Amino acid sequence: MTSLSTPESPAITLDPWLYQDMRWCVNCGGLQLLIAIFEIESGRLGVCMGCGEEKFLPFTRTIGEAA
Repeated sequence: MTSLSTPESPAITLDPWLYQDMRWCVNCGGLQLLIAIFEIESGRLGVCMGCGEEKFLPFTRTIGEAA
């Protein structure tokens, strides 16, 4: 398994009670609870509570300086 963090962009562990969301899961065939575990510079890594698959959720918005 590769490390998610580098010295330039460390991974931040998230609180599972605060970072829960209902997301569509292809494996489960419907909406399932997804709990985000880590946050990195480009998005969040979470786990589907239906099937247990890890999913990457990229950030969709950028700040004005990056655009």
